[in-house]
Amino acid sequence: MDRFCWLKGDLTLESLRQAVIEPAERAWIGTSARRHAISSEAISEVATSGTAWLTNTRLELNPALVAIIGARGSGKTALAETIADQTT
Repeated sequence: MDRFCWLKGDLTLESLRQAVIEPAERAWIGTSARRHAISSEAISEVATSGTAWLTNTRLELNPALVAIIGARGSGKTALAETIADQTT
């Protein structure tokens, strides 16, 4: 019937244990794995104020964002701190 069980995690017993503890967040039954983040767990945008270094006060983020990369001095830490301020 094309139903498969997909688990979020690596290939360890710990991932299976977490799926038992948090089935809604860690397990999925369907024909293919989820391709996007759960909307309640993803940050879709960041709004800033009082940041002279940033001209755009609203930044849209990719829901599949897993890392911030860039050259030295390009603002990676500043962006990460801005996102952290929004989530606390």
